[in-house]
Parts: sequence; C-alpha cells; structure tokens
Amino acid sequence: MNAHLKPAIPAPEMNVTPMIDVLLVLIIVWLVILSLGRQVLPVQVPAQTQALPAQSRDAIVLQLPDGGGYAINGQAVADDQLEDRLHLIFDTRPAKALFVDAGRSRSYQEVIRAMDRARGAGILVIGFTPQR
Repeated sequence: MNAHLKPAIPAPEMNVTPMIDVLLVLIIVWLVILSLGRQVLPVQVPAQTQALPAQSRDAIVLQLPDGGGYAINGQAVADDQLEDRLHLIFDTRPAKALFVDAGRSRSYQEVIRAMDRARGAGILVIGFTPQR
C-alpha cells in the first residue's frame, strides 16, 4: 500500500426524509383545515327554458339592479329597510321562497350579502331567475 494515501472519510450527507415527512403532514393539515372552512349555501338555479318567476303574481323577486340598491317586485327598497320589508312580506306567508334577480354588474359578494340578509328575515328557499 501506498503510505501517503489517507483512508477516505465519507462526506456527511443530509437526510431529507424527515423534512419530506414533515412537509407531507403540513400539506395534509392544510387540506383538512381548508375543507373545514367551506360553507354551503343551498340555492335553486332554474333551467334556461323555465319562465321567469316574476311572471307569477305570488312570486317575490328581490332585484339587485346594475345601478346599485335593491327592489322587491319592482319597488325600490332602501338598504337599511331591506330586512324589515322582507319580514313584513314573508312573516304572514306560509311559503317562504324568494327569487333573486341580480344585474350583471353586481358582484358575487353583493348577491351573497343580500341572500344572507334574506335568510336573516326567515326566508327558507332562495332561487335565481335565469339570465335574460
């Protein structure tokens, strides 16, 4: 043997297996937390061929016009009076169904907020009118 050759010392290698395990556990925890945060909002979406519910005289339609504000069956309602007006209409009705007709420029958040206020007024079923 050659006297001036030193024995090879193995270079230290990083063990990444524990880090991958921790990463996978964090991903699973994140997915579980994400799925718990979802909320379900039951709605009825009509087919395009159905007639508009506003054509029925018994149907109540909450309109969210493009310009802002609210209207119930064509009559303008102030923002601060919406829940009171819905209570007045639906407290005496046995069928608590409301249709929502939102303008194309209204945001998703505005529609959901109006639906939430309708739920607060005791409305059990909320449906949408088809797009014209």
